[in-house]
Amino acid sequence: MKNVILTLRLLLTIILVGLFSSCENESFTNTDLDQSSFSKEIQSNLIKAGFDIEDTQLVTTQLPDGSEIKYFSYRDMLIKESEILNVKNSILDIEGTDHTKAFQTHFSVNGNRTYKVAFVDFLTPMQKLACQDLIYKFNEDLKTTIKLEPIFAASTEIEAIERDVTVIDSIERDVTVWWTDLVDSNGSKTAFFGMAEFPDSDGNPGKNVQMNFHFFEQFSRGFLRTMLLHEFGHVFGLRHSDYTTRRSCGGINEETDPLGNDYIPTTDESGNFTKSIMKACFFVGDEIGYFPEDITAMRWLYGYQP
Repeated sequence: MKNVILTLRLLLTIILVGLFSSCENESFTNTDLDQSSFSKEIQSNLIKAGFDIEDTQLVTTQLPDGSEIKYFSYRDMLIKESEILNVKNSILDIEGTDHTKAFQTHFSVNGNRTYKVAFVDFLTPMQKLACQDLIYKFNEDLKTTIKLEPIFAASTEIEAIERDVTVIDSIERDVTVWWTDLVDSNGSKTAFFGMAEFPDSDGNPGKNVQMNFHFFEQFSRGFLRTMLLHEFGHVFGLRHSDYTTRRSCGGINEETDPLGNDYIPTTDESGNFTKSIMKACFFVGDEIGYFPEDITAMRWLYGYQP
């Protein structure tokens, strides 16, 4: 198991305004610093992580328990401020080789265990069924050494839940998923459906997943399930499968720099692959599950366990 956040050329989450969306602008309480204020070391590590310095901000987001966390944010990619200096230790640059195959950035998650996922204020039958669909498909379709166990809690209970990931006092959990009003750094509502955090250098999954409540009151169980499957790909280290062309988004805002994107053997390596739950954009109302490439990628990362 490699200690890196690998990709099926599976790259990070969500969706573009109108018929489709992408997960590029997320929910933040404020923007703390822009790129001109970053130290040279931080700028260097952001570049190694595949972040475009000119479009990266240090932002603060509020968790369900009222606490706050700071992220470096580039499009839909988030790295905790406390993790950025660890990125340099995970880079592999083999001089003179194809960089689409030579770079490994970030981290993968510790396998051979069950992670507890707290769904906060997922109260309607449709919402709960979509969450249960996520858990079932993650456990039964992927069949890796990683399993998920759901916990449903109200926001009034969250301070009583103990977990590894975003430590909110007393409900034991590793990942927290909650509804929020996704806005940009100016406080304007966005057309984005959700965001997710990458794993950290200690082998923990991304701790936080935010879903935009404005959208999912209107759409189906299948669409919410689809977006949760996508976000949990990021939580466990996958990035967008069509990052070089963003073909699923109509080919806008391509990312040609391979830094931060590590190839998963036996999967598509073009960065232009859309038959994946990890494609960058979705049509509103899309209802899909895992594709063979997604299953191959997760089993390569975390092993196969029937």
